[in-house]
Amino acid sequence: MKIWFDILTPKQILFFEPMVKQFQNSNTVICTTRNYREVNELAKIKKMKMIKVGSHGGSTKIGKLVASLNRGVSLGKIIQRINPDIAISFCSPEASRVAFGLGIRHIAFSDSPHAEAVMRLSLPFVNKLLIPWIIPKKEFTKYGIGEKNIIQYKAIDAAAIIKNSQKITQRKKSKKKILIRLEEEQAAYVQKNNHTLKLIQRIVDEFPTHEILILPRYRSQISELKKNLDCKVRVLSEVVNGNELLQQVNVFVGSGG
Repeated sequence: MKIWFDILTPKQILFFEPMVKQFQNSNTVICTTRNYREVNELAKIKKMKMIKVGSHGGSTKIGKLVASLNRGVSLGKIIQRINPDIAISFCSPEASRVAFGLGIRHIAFSDSPHAEAVMRLSLPFVNKLLIPWIIPKKEFTKYGIGEKNIIQYKAIDAAAIIKNSQKITQRKKSKKKILIRLEEEQAAYVQKNNHTLKLIQRIVDEFPTHEILILPRYRSQISELKKNLDCKVRVLSEVVNGNELLQQVNVFVGSGG
């Protein structure tokens, strides 16, 4: 069987990696992604072979629209040649449209009903949707998928990712560490009037004996942090394996996304 994964974010790499490895034992697995810094670098770290198709659309509506349309066309041509038996994604809008258009059954996962734009562009086209049992089905049926096509599983995605992570040898910690993961500021569902810098500054002021690590998502965030806070925090400008990093810190402050 030919199985096609469309993997668009770092979380999706961590979530799908065990599935990809399992399916590769007895199937042909094809993974596609887009030209997106964190995904591309993490795929190298994980030694996952991926076909890059299209790019991230950035923060503007027109940028997202054009990038998605262009990627859909390019992806359609590639997938038509590969001719997979099934598609698997985390509600990728392009994979949803391409799979539907080419008559390929599509199994999607999601734990993010708040991502309205993505849900509206993907759920009407998927055959089955798998979600954590803690989220009511009605949070997804409003986007155009029938309740009978939603399957709940008793796990939370973050817990599943951590469970499959490789344990590392702990080094002796000289300082307690606080890790701050910045928000997905270019996502359609994120409010643009955030107060991230003020929050980080407050953490720095209130925990002067701790090492503050900042894990940005975008190059623009890296530049902003280095401009305003570089002498006070450690900005992780290179992509890292988040599972391993979390094992080395005392407190994690997440911003969603």
